Amino acid sequence: MRKLCIVIVASFMMGLLLSGCQSEKMENIPNGFLASSDTALKVARVYLEPIYGYERIKRQEPFYAIIKNNLWIIQGTVPEGGIVQPIKIILERSSGRVVSVSPVVDFSKPQRPTL
Repeated sequence: MRKLCIVIVASFMMGLLLSGCQSEKMENIPNGFLASSDTALKVARVYLEPIYGYERIKRQEPFYAIIKNNLWIIQGTVPEGGIVQPIKIILERSSGRVVSVSPVVDFSKPQRPTL
């Protein structure tokens, strides 16, 4: 009987917990999920480091973020006239969703070490 009471109470608590997790859509959050350029830059780094690696990201600092049409456009800095393409990521302001990342990395081919 005690186990049954515990299961019922646990089920009730889980129901309360899960019902509280159903929040409104991200689009309804004032200023969006990525409200500031600082937040957008931090989230961009989280997405980019597994793709390009810490060292390559570090070499393209500082990264700049501009907002255009509810999209954060975040781009690294490369020397003028260089042959390296700047790393660029576009994030949706309202949800934090990745819209695009460039340059494209083909993970099916062995990667050359970056100097």
